[in-house]
Order: sequence, then structure tokens, then C-alpha cells
Amino acid sequence: MGRVAASLVCLAMSVTCLASVPDLEVGPVEAKVISGPDEEGDLLVSIKVTVTNNADAERSVNLQIQALDGEEFEVSECDLEGRVDPEATRTISDTDYINAELYQSISTWRVDE
Repeated sequence: MGRVAASLVCLAMSVTCLASVPDLEVGPVEAKVISGPDEEGDLLVSIKVTVTNNADAERSVNLQIQALDGEEFEVSECDLEGRVDPEATRTISDTDYINAELYQSISTWRVDE
């Protein structure tokens, strides 16, 4: 392959890589027990995710968060919604009630793709 052809291949690959940068980057899910258990055995749990908007326009974000047990079965889910300014990072959070025994079985939190 000649130098010109090799240069064109490298240029095409670099353009392709730049074009594949996602508009939204979603960080790991974090959860924290705020209170409980209450009379029904439920915990109030705060769930948060950091979202970066790489686009040049404001983005509306709606994320479905899954709580998985050790065998990767979904045992709970919640939705997080918010708006992220252009080229900015924001933490989106909400609270949800989860049964205390069920909460003990959660080994992984993830954003449903």
C-alpha cells in the first residue's frame, strides 16, 4: 500500500472514530438507603446517575434503572428523568421505595439500554 493510500485509510479511520462519540455518556448507577424500613418493611432508596451531554443542544433524558440480583435477574426498576444542558454534566436522581429483603438481594445496578 502506498503512502497516500495509507494516509487516506488513517484519515478515514480517525474521522469515523470522531463521528462515533456518543451524544450522551451515562456513568455508573449509585444507590443509598435514606430511611427505613417503614411499617411495611420498605426502604426509601435514593438512586443517582451522572450524565454528560456532548451535544451542542439541551437533551431530555429518561433512563430506566434496573436492580439485579446475584444471578442477574431484575428484582426492581425505576425511572430517572431530567434535562442536561449542552456540553455539560449533571447528576440525575430520584427516590423509590424498595422492600428491605429485596434490597438485600441486589448485587448490581445498571441502566437498561
